[in-house]
Parts: sequence; structure tokens; C-alpha cells
Amino acid sequence: MRLARILCALLCLCSIAWARGKNPLPRHGKLLLKDAHRKVVGVVMLGNGASQTSVQIVRNVNGVPVSFFADAAGLTGNSGDMVVNESPDCSGAPRVTVNESTSPSSFMVAIPVILGPMAYFGQGAISAVPLVSEEGPLDPANPQDCTDNGGTITSRNTCCDNGFFYDPSNPTLSAAAGVVNMNSFGLTPPFHVDGP
Repeated sequence: MRLARILCALLCLCSIAWARGKNPLPRHGKLLLKDAHRKVVGVVMLGNGASQTSVQIVRNVNGVPVSFFADAAGLTGNSGDMVVNESPDCSGAPRVTVNESTSPSSFMVAIPVILGPMAYFGQGAISAVPLVSEEGPLDPANPQDCTDNGGTITSRNTCCDNGFFYDPSNPTLSAAAGVVNMNSFGLTPPFHVDGP
């Protein structure tokens, strides 16, 4: 059991190092997720995100190791999470929340919030700032649900809810968000795992 934990930790650390641009293992020692043209999508991480139909990968995004979930059809993020903001209309600098019971000072690996083609991932210092709005996906079948529930449809085709409750005695931890359009990766599904 101890050996399995050590091997899992080593694989995760090697995946993170590769995503940061280093190559800790010989080429034959990595499981890679590749697209239809054999372009590398990311390094496969074995852990809670893996299943028979999906995997968790680490990919270098602008120098930040970002962990996506992926299946044969493409990349996905952390479902249910939203981008948060200090402005009531979601127009300020985007932030992402940190769901940790401890108070970490920075991210080791960022897990993105995905809204349409855009991935928002934490980078830099984690802090408690007054958050007053949250932005999430629009339901394409019922976009009026956003406005019916007091939200506003943004120019990004998302829903901004300015009902985010900020409690100074129990602040929400968040970090500035790096933003990338995933279409810029130039990947072509279907994805497949390629390894030694």
C-alpha cells in the first residue's frame, strides 16, 4: 500500500513537472493524452478524476500547470464552479474560488472553471477579498432562467448573479484568474491515451 502511494505521488509530481515545461521521465515513461492528429493534449494523471471513459490531465497554460478533465470528445473543467468577481456586474477582473479547508498561499495545480470555450484558472496569491457577484453558464435550452432568477445575461453569453453573499467573518478564498480560449490549443477530437 505504501509503495502504491509513493508511485502515485511520483507520477503526479512528474506530471506537474512536465506541465511546467520540464521532462522528468524518459519519453517512454509517460501516459499522454493525444488528439486525432497525435498532438499532445497533456500528461495523464492517475487519481480521483480517472474513469473508464475520462481522465485527468495536466497541461502547461501560459507557464501555469492546469489540470483538465478530458474524455474522447474534448476537455472539461470543474463542473458546478463559477467565476467570481468584486464588481456587482461581473465586469471586473475574474477570480476563481479555492475549496480548501486550510489556507494555502498559492496553487500547485490549477483546476479551471470552464464557461463556453474559455477556461478560467487560479494563478498567483490566494486571498480573501469581498466578492459580490458570480458568473456561470447559461442553460441553452432556458436562457431566461438567468433573468427570471435575478441574474443578467453578459456579452460573453454567461449569467451574472450579483447575489453572491460576502461574509467578512467567513470570507471566501479566491485568486486572480488566468483566462485562455481553449480553441487556441488547436486540438482535434477524438482524444486517446498513448503510452509506453
